[in-house]
Amino acid sequence: AHEVNNYLAIASGNLELSAMSLPNSSTLKNIREAQNAITKAGQVMKDILKAHHNVKNEKSNLNLSELLWGCIHNMRSTFIKHSIEVLINSRSWDQFKKSPDFPALYGNSYQLEQILTNIIKNAVESMAEGPYQYRKLEIQINANDEYITVDIGNNGPAIPEDQKENIFKPLEST
Repeated sequence: AHEVNNYLAIASGNLELSAMSLPNSSTLKNIREAQNAITKAGQVMKDILKAHHNVKNEKSNLNLSELLWGCIHNMRSTFIKHSIEVLINSRSWDQFKKSPDFPALYGNSYQLEQILTNIIKNAVESMAEGPYQYRKLEIQINANDEYITVDIGNNGPAIPEDQKENIFKPLEST
């Protein structure tokens, strides 16, 4: 359910961005109705949420560059709406798309995409409500012969101490 809500938030953000360019348009009414439907769909997801859910466990070779760029691209309306600069290895996300690939990974692309989307979405949410004049999301990818690390940081507030113990619990959110 959490994962579905992330995509609903992306769709809602894209609609909001479209609505900003269509003031007083008849299309604006349709956009608002679509946003209301997305909100209701999110509420339905919360209602049917179960403690355990099945996730496909298919594994394959993954391209981290493409997977990460896809996550960033899907959330672009949110970045624009909240004036967030996104840097990946010190480059803008559109420049990163043209960068060389990292070593291949073997894993579940769906699960990795959800992990990256959740962390990025949480980072964005922590900055979105704050009084920050300059918002920045930084992603640093490093690879060696044994490991690939992805560090995601922002200039928003830290996770409150009383919420830190819940950050890796399934279906919990800070």
